[in-house]
Amino acid sequence: MEKFKCTRDGSKTRLSLLGRFTIEDKAVFQEFTEQNLGDSGGALCVDVSELEYIDSSGIGDLIKLKMGAVNRYDRICLLGMSENIERVFRMAGINQIFEVIDEEGYAAL
Repeated sequence: MEKFKCTRDGSKTRLSLLGRFTIEDKAVFQEFTEQNLGDSGGALCVDVSELEYIDSSGIGDLIKLKMGAVNRYDRICLLGMSENIERVFRMAGINQIFEVIDEEGYAAL
């Protein structure tokens, strides 16, 4: 099963996380982001609408992604949080590190 997907729409890059994102995905995620996220500028949106579960390692990987991408993208945001994922991100403080938007906000980028 595909875990990560990257699509581009003009100046927007959407990185979709699919299913479960755990420590077992660490190396694949790093390789995927290195190959698919260049110095494109614009907005990088991490789409978590199809994310079912994330562990602390996955959260750490998202923080590392943001730290590495902050100089390459004008905006970095999270998109499409379910109630459960929002609760986990809020407890971990992720919602204070990333801008959180919905599909309407994404369309307006």
